[in-house]
Amino acid sequence: MRIDLVDWNNESRYAEYSTFRVSGESDGYRLHISGYSGTAGDSMTYNNGHRFSTVDRDNDDWSGHCSQRWGQAG
Repeated sequence: MRIDLVDWNNESRYAEYSTFRVSGESDGYRLHISGYSGTAGDSMTYNNGHRFSTVDRDNDDWSGHCSQRWGQAG
C-alpha cells in the first residue's frame, strides 16, 4: 500500500508498506501491516495487529464502542 501526502509547505511525502491486509470477520478484522519505507514517517505500523470495530461488533481495545461513538467507522 502506498499513501501519498502533501504537507503544509506543499512538499510531497509518501509512506509505502510491503504488507497490507485486513483479516476477515472470524479474526475481528485484524490489521496486518509491515515493511515501511518512505519519507512521511511510519504512523501505521503501531496499529499492526489491532482489530477494527463494526457497528454491530466492538473489536477494538478502547473501553467504549468506537463505531457507535464515532459513527460506524472503527
